[in-house]
Amino acid sequence: MNRPVRIPRHVQISNALRRQIDERELLPGDLLPSEADLCGSFKVSRSVIRQALDTLVRDGVVKKAHGRGTVVSVGPELQRNPLWSAGLSTQMAKLGSRVSTRVLSYEIEDVPTSIRGLAGPQALRLERLRFVDDQPTAFIRTWLPCELSALITPDILENASLHEQLYLKAGWVVSTGNRQVRATAARAPIDGLLDVPAGYPLLLLEGQSTEQHGRVVEVFSTWHRSDRIAFDISENPQNNPVMSGNGDTPEIRKALENAQSLMENALAEIAKLTARPGIR
Repeated sequence: MNRPVRIPRHVQISNALRRQIDERELLPGDLLPSEADLCGSFKVSRSVIRQALDTLVRDGVVKKAHGRGTVVSVGPELQRNPLWSAGLSTQMAKLGSRVSTRVLSYEIEDVPTSIRGLAGPQALRLERLRFVDDQPTAFIRTWLPCELSALITPDILENASLHEQLYLKAGWVVSTGNRQVRATAARAPIDGLLDVPAGYPLLLLEGQSTEQHGRVVEVFSTWHRSDRIAFDISENPQNNPVMSGNGDTPEIRKALENAQSLMENALAEIAKLTARPGIR
């Protein structure tokens, strides 16, 4: 019989403090209780409290302020527009953030029945971990046509934009695609890759992209850390680095309405997830 995994006390405390920050009980710039007060609240030694605070400092959630104590970090909010066909790398770079990518897997596999739109029984399965300002921010699983394996190698995709390589190597311009947004709970191995507790709320963006002639060139799922990425529904699709043409059409207005509804549902799901026992 397997014994339940016992979570170290300092991890429980760092998760509890992180939850207060995520749920806006503690705001950017707020001073955390003193180490002595935290020892009293959690009934642990000062060394355990320091371990918990060190974890939050390492993750950039809080910082030490000389002469004040520990304060909630104030950082720029990274916003991604899920309607844009431009990928996460391009959007974050436009915000001035430092973006890097690690290729985790690159294999030709049979296409699952859940993956629709790609031609042929097999496809290239690509998994990447994306860092924004050196912090793990998104895990991306992408299915691509097999023929790309002869053009785009894993080393080319390290710290590079997939969409840019599709254009440079295959002449494909990613122009449009379907997008869906929902909230989900972090599960292994994604929780470890994104450095969050199991069950932590993530924003999942799923969809497919087509090239300029209408062929589906990718089917993707991207899990984002909800504490680092916010989805912003722009009312001006002409700002899309890839999309061009008239931005005020009934189709685009309908897409914006649908996306707004999806975001409202996703936020409601995140509220439910953060209220569950164990996400503390």
